[in-house]
Amino acid sequence: MLDTASLVIITGTLITVLGIIVILLRRKQRDRSITETNYRSLFNVGIIYLAAGLAISIASKMMNPLLILGFIFFIIGIANKDQWKTT
Repeated sequence: MLDTASLVIITGTLITVLGIIVILLRRKQRDRSITETNYRSLFNVGIIYLAAGLAISIASKMMNPLLILGFIFFIIGIANKDQWKTT
C-alpha cells in the first residue's frame, strides 16, 4: 500500500505532466521568421556580465561562468561592430 508522501508525489507528477501536455497541445504556432541579431546589445550584455562575473569571481576566489559568458558576448559584439544598429 502507498503511504501519503508517495501518493502526493505521484499525484503532483501526474498533474505536472498533464499540464505540460495540455500547454504544448494548445500552443499556437508562432511566426518562425528569422530576425537579425543586435550585436550592440550583445556587446552591452557582455560588459555587464563581465563586470558582474569578475566581481563574483574575485569575491569567491573561483572562476565564474558569468565571467566566461560575458567575455564571449563581448567578443561577439566587438567582432561585429560594423553591423551595430544606431538608435
